[in-house]
Amino acid sequence: MSNVLRFPTKKSKSLFAYLVIYKERTFARVTLAGKFWPESEEGKAHRNLNTEIWRLRTMFRSSGLEPETFLHSDHDSIGFRRESDHWVDVAEFDALTQALSAHHTPPTRAVLLPTLAKAVTLYRGDLLEGLFDDWCLVQREAYRARLMAALEVLLATTMEAEHWQDAIGHGQRLLELDPLQEHVHRALMRCHVSLGNRPAALKQFAACERILRDELQIEPMDETRQLFETLNLAQRVSPPNAERPVTEPDHARARRVEVALASLSTARLWLEHASRQLQGEGDPK
Repeated sequence: MSNVLRFPTKKSKSLFAYLVIYKERTFARVTLAGKFWPESEEGKAHRNLNTEIWRLRTMFRSSGLEPETFLHSDHDSIGFRRESDHWVDVAEFDALTQALSAHHTPPTRAVLLPTLAKAVTLYRGDLLEGLFDDWCLVQREAYRARLMAALEVLLATTMEAEHWQDAIGHGQRLLELDPLQEHVHRALMRCHVSLGNRPAALKQFAACERILRDELQIEPMDETRQLFETLNLAQRVSPPNAERPVTEPDHARARRVEVALASLSTARLWLEHASRQLQGEGDPK
C-alpha cells in the first residue's frame, strides 16, 4: 500500500527533507533550532522545533505509519533512520552522477550514456520547489548544476557518437534550464545540419540571436554568426527539393569532436563545482 504524506507546514516539509538528505547524521536539537529559526531567541526556536517534530509525528500516524520507523528522536537529538525501508531520488541521482567525478576512473561510453540518461530522467524538477530556506537554496543550485553537467556530457557524447536526435533532446533541455548558453545553440545547429535539416538550424540561430539581444543586449559570437552564414549560403546555393545525402567534410567532423570535448571539459568543471557545494557549503554545520 502506498502512503502519501501531506506535510502540515512548509517548515515541517523542509525539516524532514533536511533530515532525509543528511540521513547519515543525527543532529543536536539546538543545532536544528538555530538553523531553521535563526532569527528567534533560543527558547522560542526550541519550541518551534518541538512543534514541527510533533507535526511530523502526527502526519506519520495519520498516514498509518509509525513515526519511530523513520525518525530517531530523544531529548537531545533527532535524525532520520537510514535503515528504514525507503528510497530517495536525490541519493540515486548522486550515485549516478558520481561517475563523472574527477576522483573516479572515467567510465566507458557504454556505461556512461545509460547511467547519465537515467540520472537526468530522475530529475523531474528542482529540489523542493516552493521552499526557500537557506540550506535548501544552496542544495537546489548544486543539484541544478549537476543536472546541467550531466546534460553537457550527454550532449557531447551523443554528438561524438552521431546520435543526433538524442543530442538534440539533451541540448533542448539544457536551453530550457539556461537559454543563454550560446555553445548549446551552436551544437543544436550542427545537429540539425547533420540530420539534413538546415531550416531547423537557421531557426536555432534566430532563437539564439533573439534571446541574446532581449536578455543581454549583445550579438551572437563571431563563431556562431559564421556558422549561420555558412548554413545560409549553403541553403541558397542548394537546388530546391534536392534529395542528396548529407556528407560531413573532415574539417567539420574534427570541429564537431572538438566542440564535444570542450563541452565535456565544461561539464566536468560544473560537476566539480556542484560537488564542492554539496560537500562544503551544503553540508550541515
